Amino acid sequence: RRLRRLGHHFFRGFLRRLLTACARSPRARIALTEAGRPNLTLSFPRVTEHTLGQYLYMMELAVAVMGEHYGVDAFDQPGVEAGKIAAYGLMGREGFEQRREEIEAARRACPPRRL
Repeated sequence: RRLRRLGHHFFRGFLRRLLTACARSPRARIALTEAGRPNLTLSFPRVTEHTLGQYLYMMELAVAVMGEHYGVDAFDQPGVEAGKIAAYGLMGREGFEQRREEIEAARRACPPRRL
């Protein structure tokens, strides 16, 4: 319980500092505006779990509406599912051994290069 409380306080403090820093620095907004790119500044009366939840819900709704507008299923994420399967294989989860072998074979065929 104490750990949860500490995490809660850390997250709230981190989020408050992040949002405050972004609000005080208009550089990104100015650069986007000058480049003719759409942008938006949101202000919260207070940063709380409730207001953050409202914001996240608003963004989810915006994604759904824009997906419908453009004829795209905004919640169909094949890349996310492929990533989960790859992670299960690399973690050694039962039933994903073949995927692990495929990933390791691809690594051997094309090893990462150091820059």
